[in-house]
Amino acid sequence: MVQAHVAIRGVIVALLLAGLAGPTLAGDDDDRYGRHDRLVELSGEHATQQYVAGRRVRVSATLADDAIVAGGEVAISDTTGTDAIVAGGRVRLARVQLSDLIASGGDLRLGAVTAEDVLIAGGLIEIDAVLSDDLIAAGGRVDVSASSRIAGDAVIAGGRVTLDGRVDGDARLTGGEVVVAGEIAGNADIYARRVRILPGASIGGRLRYAARRDAAISSEATIVGGIERRDMDLPFPSGGQWLLIALTVWLGGFVAFTIAGAAVEALVPEVVANTIAAARLSPWASLFLGFAVAVAVPIGAGLLFGTVLGGVLGAVAVVAYLLALMLAGVAAAQWTGSRLVGMSLRARLTAPGFGLRLLTLALGFAVLLLVAAIPFFGTIAIALLLWVFLGALAQTLWQARAV
Repeated sequence: MVQAHVAIRGVIVALLLAGLAGPTLAGDDDDRYGRHDRLVELSGEHATQQYVAGRRVRVSATLADDAIVAGGEVAISDTTGTDAIVAGGRVRLARVQLSDLIASGGDLRLGAVTAEDVLIAGGLIEIDAVLSDDLIAAGGRVDVSASSRIAGDAVIAGGRVTLDGRVDGDARLTGGEVVVAGEIAGNADIYARRVRILPGASIGGRLRYAARRDAAISSEATIVGGIERRDMDLPFPSGGQWLLIALTVWLGGFVAFTIAGAAVEALVPEVVANTIAAARLSPWASLFLGFAVAVAVPIGAGLLFGTVLGGVLGAVAVVAYLLALMLAGVAAAQWTGSRLVGMSLRARLTAPGFGLRLLTLALGFAVLLLVAAIPFFGTIAIALLLWVFLGALAQTLWQARAV
């Protein structure tokens, strides 16, 4: 069984270490972080944690501690280390040896990667890896190469999933189309509109699948434990399955919020910075003002929709309200992420570039999504934080109007 709780615990531990340990940035030239169009490189041997961020990032190093890498384009090659968190628009890992890897990207490719656990999410994902434990992946398209070997279990979700190579444990595959071309030593549980088992594929356990049509199973495929087709009306998930669903939702939310937040940071960085400054200057006033805005705007929009001429104004109010919530969320995530890395970096980075802001933004959203998953108390904490930054945003926009 996939130890999903271990993966979640690893995320939490990595984020806490990121905030508590003293970070080291690649190079001593702070200007490269203010000039985010430059290439940021990390090479050589390093005994401490490494934080690398920039528009373009290249890593080829020996790392004795954890690493967090973020950028528009990230290339990591010929690198050994412990745990790594990687995020970017285009991410490439080649000939990399790690303990655990957590990665997200629009276009994410792993080539000749050796690790224990891998937890990844992205748009296009290509995996060529040898793992001593589990793989959890979610993406628009996920391809696992023929040379890949997963010693534990594989849990994969995507629009199109292709599993080649070998899985020594069980495989749980979900997607619009799922193709099995490799070897699964244990059971295979598949939920998809279309299921294909190609020639040469082998399943040592039982194939259980739910699909809208019969699976296309080649006569040259081997299925030792028999075949069981289930209805598309899936049974109520068990506790472990709920955990995997929650993890998938967390990964999807993390990627979506980070991308949206990056767009906000690129378009209106001054608004985000001024909102954070206003929240720090008057947190209690911001909290009460944010609560007032959060309650009054929906009520006002509802009243406008009840009138003949107020429908357009009501729609405008709703759109403005949603945009304000997004801006407040980005500011909250940026502030949270800066609490993890910003305090230690303040003396060295007086004018952070886009890459560093993207790093702190991603870390902030990761923490906030973890907090939001805590029943009841997490919801209250997130609501209070959003009210603070919503009120701070209102103050910022009012002051800008006055100027």
